[in-house]
Amino acid sequence: MNKNMLGAFGAIAVLAGAALAFQLSGSANPVKDNLVAQRLEGRWMLDADITARLDPQRGFQPPRAFEFTKDDVVMKKLVSEYPRFQSLPIHLGGTAFQGTEKHWFVLYSEDGNNNLVLFTPTREGPLGEPHYLNVNMALSRDATKDLLFVGGDVPRESAAAYGRMIK
Repeated sequence: MNKNMLGAFGAIAVLAGAALAFQLSGSANPVKDNLVAQRLEGRWMLDADITARLDPQRGFQPPRAFEFTKDDVVMKKLVSEYPRFQSLPIHLGGTAFQGTEKHWFVLYSEDGNNNLVLFTPTREGPLGEPHYLNVNMALSRDATKDLLFVGGDVPRESAAAYGRMIK
């Protein structure tokens, strides 16, 4: 074999590896490089001061607290039950508590936005009714000081701000 053939085989191997990685990056496998997904787990309490600063005339009271726990079994169930998620980059899935109410959730990206879907349980089961929310995070050097922003994806609506609760 000459150097040209070795170079061609090397290029084909690199392209094949890239193609395989692209195919395997579908929603069946969580995407690992989303910063919100890396730091969403845990308990979050409403920061009333920042939330009021963002919208002093808020017409509704946002939830006082959230708690997110990763659960790959829940994520796989959600992806299998909702075909829409099979073509989206899924970052995280699991259970979320909004106050005392338990929800299943999935975090995915679409059009450059992080979206959190909370499934409100119904009599038919835990999947129930999906509620789509925009979610973002202001990261601190110290993860205990991160800020979570939920909402603000509709005109004339501001996000609610949450601080991480330390156990």
